Amino acid sequence: MHQKDILQILDDPAYNSSTNYIDLSADLSDSHVNDSFNILDPEGRSHNIPLTIIVVRTPNGNHLWHSFEGVTGKANLMVWLKDAIYYRNNGVSG
Repeated sequence: MHQKDILQILDDPAYNSSTNYIDLSADLSDSHVNDSFNILDPEGRSHNIPLTIIVVRTPNGNHLWHSFEGVTGKANLMVWLKDAIYYRNNGVSG
């Protein structure tokens, strides 16, 4: 996902009142980040893996989530957000 995509989606009143966006950027100069990537790639190459995670709390208190590694695209993100709102509203479209 590009940040531009999420910001455009959040401009829509259907999402901006019911969606929180948190950007957790990782700076590759942080040794913990590099250690994590070294676990994923023992050759120690430099990485920047975009990861999008959508978490929703259902009316009964359960948490559901969807994640995607790589650039998601605006269309996919909108489908996932619609699904999250549906489940948050106990099966009623938002």
